Amino acid sequence: MDKNEILLTKPAINELDKTLVASEFPYGPPGSTKFPLYLNTGSCGRKPASVVAALEEGWRKLNQNPTLTTFFETELREDARTLAAEMFGVERDLLLLTESTTEGLQLMLQSYLLEEGDELVTTDHEHGCLNTIARHLEETRGIVVRRHKVEPHLGSHHHCQSIEKLVTPKTKLVAVSEIDCFTGWRPNLDTLVAECHLAGMPLLIDGAHAPGQGPVDVSRFHSWVSSAHKWLGSPNGIGFAYFDRKILEALKPVWIGHKYFETRAASSSPVWAFECRGTEDPVKFLGLQAALKLQKQLGEQNIAARQISLMRFARKLIAEKLNPKFLLPDPDSMPANELTALLAFDFEPSRLLVDDLVQALWQQDKIWIQPDYLLPTPGHGVRISCHYSLGEEDIERFVKALSAFVKP
Repeated sequence: MDKNEILLTKPAINELDKTLVASEFPYGPPGSTKFPLYLNTGSCGRKPASVVAALEEGWRKLNQNPTLTTFFETELREDARTLAAEMFGVERDLLLLTESTTEGLQLMLQSYLLEEGDELVTTDHEHGCLNTIARHLEETRGIVVRRHKVEPHLGSHHHCQSIEKLVTPKTKLVAVSEIDCFTGWRPNLDTLVAECHLAGMPLLIDGAHAPGQGPVDVSRFHSWVSSAHKWLGSPNGIGFAYFDRKILEALKPVWIGHKYFETRAASSSPVWAFECRGTEDPVKFLGLQAALKLQKQLGEQNIAARQISLMRFARKLIAEKLNPKFLLPDPDSMPANELTALLAFDFEPSRLLVDDLVQALWQQDKIWIQPDYLLPTPGHGVRISCHYSLGEEDIERFVKALSAFVKP
């Protein structure tokens, strides 16, 4: 049983502080139909009040002396790095602060897939940014992409074994998601991690949805990239990339900014040289600090327990009222550590009264969801994020609104 499974199968040590949550996400009484209802944290999260306050104070500080704050007050970045490294359980010297998950993916893919015929092994459920980078390298370098078809109902062992079978002597990199962005499945990747370690095969984990969905043990991976703007509620434009020392040796810069060479020579870790990309917004690191501190204050375990509970409530209610096709098996038939707060489902086209559920819900009820991009017609499916800022009343409001667009 891994770290996440232990934490998610035990009751939360403390109840989530509802008063603090309400103060951090004030947008009307629970269940109120007069305020927008946001159910798409998995794409981009709402920012807690403490994050907004940190940004406002940061901009006032920057405006007093923009040069000093932008170029010389390095503690803004370094304090954020320290907090993130503690949360993820990694050495701070090996943690890179990027601008997005995409940036981390690009750094890794462009470093390892260099020659014509080099192979990337991945899946057909990866985010569009990985697919776009892979396509670019196919067209410009002649790399070959081999994709495993994800089938959650067959379980984690089949998932890992099928990916391993695609590896050949020409494979230079394996890249998979920690949490499937389409279905919300968190497959147990322990077997794949162990096999790649044993074979000396670089394994890249796309952990975009992991921070903010319970404790994350990043150090067990060869390399891991992620985002801060989703479940953490950090400012947009911040991501993470972790590389163990063996991976770090092979990285090649995709972008180079002022002081790249000085930083590479002087820093305790050359990974920080990759952060030299030109003039950057230092204020966002104050927002990141606030987001990380809030996670710690509320308790990662408490957040995870609350979000899984809300996902279970949503699935049960949706099943009773709407009877859709869910993209994952029933939660009771899945290992606890494979569950997340993402919930995806779709309907037979003949049951829908509108062509696009996303637009219909927003225009009619001011409810925002994510479409199901696995479908030929994405608007016929739904993905919602059961973030801890929501309540059961919000889920009930969503289901009631959705019922108006779906035939029994």
